[in-house]
Amino acid sequence: MNTIEIDGFLSSEVQHYVSECRGRYVAWFELIQMINRFGQSLLGEVRIDPANFQQSTAGLLYTRVLCHAQGAVLLIERCMPTQGEVLCRASLEALFGLLAVVERIDTAELLIKGDRHHQLDLLKATLRRHEGLDADAQRKASVKLQDVKDNLEREPSPKMTTRCLAERGGLLALYDSAYKILSLPVHSNLRDLERQLGLDGAGNPTSIAWGPNLEGLDGLLMLVADTLTRAVTAMCGFFNLGHQEDLQAIRGSYAPLAASVVKAM
Repeated sequence: MNTIEIDGFLSSEVQHYVSECRGRYVAWFELIQMINRFGQSLLGEVRIDPANFQQSTAGLLYTRVLCHAQGAVLLIERCMPTQGEVLCRASLEALFGLLAVVERIDTAELLIKGDRHHQLDLLKATLRRHEGLDADAQRKASVKLQDVKDNLEREPSPKMTTRCLAERGGLLALYDSAYKILSLPVHSNLRDLERQLGLDGAGNPTSIAWGPNLEGLDGLLMLVADTLTRAVTAMCGFFNLGHQEDLQAIRGSYAPLAASVVKAM
């Protein structure tokens, strides 16, 4: 029998939890569906000049926000909050990049130049794997590593960290709150893992919780809705798409739902 106990989240029984989750948080799912459909429709309206780094980078980051947010919803509705948190954090990273590119014209170029720092890290990691490389591969990697170092010396550029992008996009407060908290489940931090422990009256561990969890998912759904709203607002403004009435309707629907979640915290 294909049950949760036998197959975990790969069980077809999970569909029962999807229905129950969508029924419990129906208002949030309806709002997210509205924002997501609007967000998808923008993909057909945006006209990107491929030679314009700012436009093309904004478009790439926007699609990443959409996809990560959609993935988060798929996990949340299956009552997998921890896994949903991982994709919520990923969607925030893409959002920070999107807003940074939209707000600061030099961000796209800095991201391209800053990629050399990532190349350095990858090449160094490759050269540490001596047993997996023959002499020729090591030589080529060493030459490439020196080329990148020389290039950075000739034309220095900062390493564009997630925090830097959040600051450039005016989202530092979101970075210092939601993003920081969501970093715990991403890295399987012990403090986060403690959520799964069942404790007795004396505070001693008695069990490890697993499986579908329906509780407290409105906070995650609020974050998804907020992320999508920020992303579609940025795209409408940057590409002069208008849609002020649509954006106002989204904000008007979001505000009371968000207020109820914050009040319950």
